[in-house]
Amino acid sequence: TIQLDACGSTFYNSASPSQSISVCSLTNFSNFTLRWRVKHVETGIVTWLTAYTNGNVANGLQATLATGIGSLITEAGTYYIGLRVKVKNNVNVPLPTSGSVNTADSGNNSFNWASASFTVSDPAPVPEPLGALLLAPAFAWIARRERRRKLEAIGVPGI
Repeated sequence: TIQLDACGSTFYNSASPSQSISVCSLTNFSNFTLRWRVKHVETGIVTWLTAYTNGNVANGLQATLATGIGSLITEAGTYYIGLRVKVKNNVNVPLPTSGSVNTADSGNNSFNWASASFTVSDPAPVPEPLGALLLAPAFAWIARRERRRKLEAIGVPGI
């Protein structure tokens, strides 16, 4: 499994870029939408995970993504996992430190992406157990010993 954590994501007011705020430090998500995205680079397949909106955003800040058979990540290749944070237009987002950020954006919703990539490799081949080959001489010795005992029991001289 892969643990997704949006708490490292930050946003800032373009008028004051030095004031960076962690998404997880916000207390009011009523104007936010948060959504995770997975893209397999080689195939171009993009899968959107559950969208978390309004009061439900806090549930999407930390998420778990299954891997392996029956999940989104089933084959070798490079994947991007992205986080899309969207804020409704022309709202004041109260900041935990002080003040607020206004999201006025010429009539559009404000959003941005953050993403990371990772590579999944083909599994290494599993070698055949060498222990079975080591047992072959032992089984041959046991078979020879038992054959010798049986021959001696019926009076045939040992080999």
